[in-house]
Amino acid sequence: MEENRPNRPWPDNQTGLMYSAFFVSVLCIGGLFSLLAPSSEVSEIENRRLVPFPHFSAISLFEGDFTDSLDLYYSDNFPIREELVQLASGIKDLGGYSTGIKYYETAGGVEDEVEIKEEKVKVVKPDSLKKPVKKDTVKTSPDYAKSSSIIVYENRAIQLFSGTQETARRYAEMVNLYRQTFDSLKIYCVIAPTPIDFYLPKEYKKSSNYEKNNIEFVREHLDSTVIFGDAYSEIAKHTDRYIYFNTDHHWTGLGAYYAYRGFCKSAGLDPYELNQFEKKKLKRKFLGSLYGITLDKRLRDVKDSVEYYRLPIPAKAFRYNKDSSRFEKTSLFSNVANYANFLGGDHPLVKIESEVNTEKLLIIKDSFGNAVAPYIALHFGTVYVMDYRYYDVNLPDFVKSNGITAIMFLHNTFAVNNKFTSYRGRYFLSYKPKADEKPEEDVKVQETDTVTNHP
Repeated sequence: MEENRPNRPWPDNQTGLMYSAFFVSVLCIGGLFSLLAPSSEVSEIENRRLVPFPHFSAISLFEGDFTDSLDLYYSDNFPIREELVQLASGIKDLGGYSTGIKYYETAGGVEDEVEIKEEKVKVVKPDSLKKPVKKDTVKTSPDYAKSSSIIVYENRAIQLFSGTQETARRYAEMVNLYRQTFDSLKIYCVIAPTPIDFYLPKEYKKSSNYEKNNIEFVREHLDSTVIFGDAYSEIAKHTDRYIYFNTDHHWTGLGAYYAYRGFCKSAGLDPYELNQFEKKKLKRKFLGSLYGITLDKRLRDVKDSVEYYRLPIPAKAFRYNKDSSRFEKTSLFSNVANYANFLGGDHPLVKIESEVNTEKLLIIKDSFGNAVAPYIALHFGTVYVMDYRYYDVNLPDFVKSNGITAIMFLHNTFAVNNKFTSYRGRYFLSYKPKADEKPEEDVKVQETDTVTNHP
């Protein structure tokens, strides 16, 4: 008697081979397409550079570096990746309970050219943020409000601030050290606020999130002869204007202008009026650093634009090239549709020259200083703009060799409360350059670069 067996539609050997051949063909075609299809160097959606194809060598292959790098390359450059990233972001936006505000907790702070490796997305309920705190304290923020966190509120991305009295005092002490070291120079201190005080409702903040408290703490601990440029008060008067980008962590050209006005009032200088500048606006819009981290759909719908103001006086700009030990001609504004438009981005050292007077100012800054420096050049014949992260120099030698008459510290509140900033400030006072370096000398300008200063 034959056993009854169910009638299962198992494929025969020929059909199975066809399925296998089809599957292998799809893999091969997809692999060839990913190799031959042109790949973009930059992700427009994530606002970052994609991993380039790795350089092959026998050693890198043997040690496994080549295959590891190849894996990273494929993960960044597979076909229709941008579309899939957008799709994943859209699916993510559909989840959870929406309160009109969204909170993104990232693995690290938002710093220029610092990679954020992972993120968590949470939906914030207003009630969970309402806890009584003392108004006169500046403490480390709670777990939900780390300095690396981002809130998207009313189509604007805002970093949550968490400065402390300890880091603020350390910064003030570093500036005071310059006051003691350079007793014959004017020392200025300007702190750039970010949007949190001006645009995020108080129910979503704790006392530690208020930048004004932290800025005032620095001001109170500065030497009385340090001239504190009050950018905060002037910016607070114009929060109805386009003074901060919606999708990026920087201020706009207009926001930088109001910071410049605040500095001038504190320093006893007469600021230029806005109508004395020629306003320029780039047509192309962009998505900034905070969108690149959150990929929030609301930010994608409110792209930013670049506005800048050409100076009403002739001025020339030069950037220092370490490789050639020369200053090369560059532009105050580079016609780039993002914050890199200002001074062409972050360079170790930039020099701006005009004929307004013989005063020479050194600005020690982070990227927020890029948009302010051209305005400051209206009052100093020579302005050196030094990025503290990318330039090594012995400051006493630099000051002496270049006849510096004033030093300005210009950092945003996040940099002020980063111990690295204060460390670098002290480092410059005792740095000893190598024998083949000439960082303190004002070297000859290279005449081969024909880039204009005002596009």
